[in-house]
Amino acid sequence: MMDVARQRHEGATIGRFLAVLAFAIFNLATETARAQERATYDPGNLQFALPDRWSVETSKQQLTLVAPNEDGFVQFMPLQPGNDASLRTQVALLLTSSIADTVVADPGNGIAINGMPGFRVTGSGSSDATPVQFIAVAVSSSPARPVLVLAYAAQDSFPAHAPVFEALLASLRRR
Repeated sequence: MMDVARQRHEGATIGRFLAVLAFAIFNLATETARAQERATYDPGNLQFALPDRWSVETSKQQLTLVAPNEDGFVQFMPLQPGNDASLRTQVALLLTSSIADTVVADPGNGIAINGMPGFRVTGSGSSDATPVQFIAVAVSSSPARPVLVLAYAAQDSFPAHAPVFEALLASLRRR
């Protein structure tokens, strides 16, 4: 009689273990699929990896990603087609209108992200009287569709968001 009860107990324990294991695998697969979710920015003909748990806000021409704690942001804004000097002027105007007291730490080196030409600018300023740091990338999926991608966060939370910003920028692709 004891052996039957013991076998039932061991069977129930193994059953619970398998149920917990299946639940963990399902959650891991769900998180992995979510982490690899792709989003698009139509005016720039771009797609990118959507950071996990970030929300998306859209307007007619702008797309804004908001961190779960609302302390990090990525904005996609269209630029007018033009040469490098014209794009740099537009980026400077957008930065100063989006981030008060903008100080550019790096004036911008030419880059290519997944075959798309552009340039990158870093710096600091303030948003709603909060000191912020930013990474701004101007990139073109085609000469007719340049885009500014502006990633910024409060100075104290920027180090935590920087890897997310870098991963998002590295994930930019032509749509």
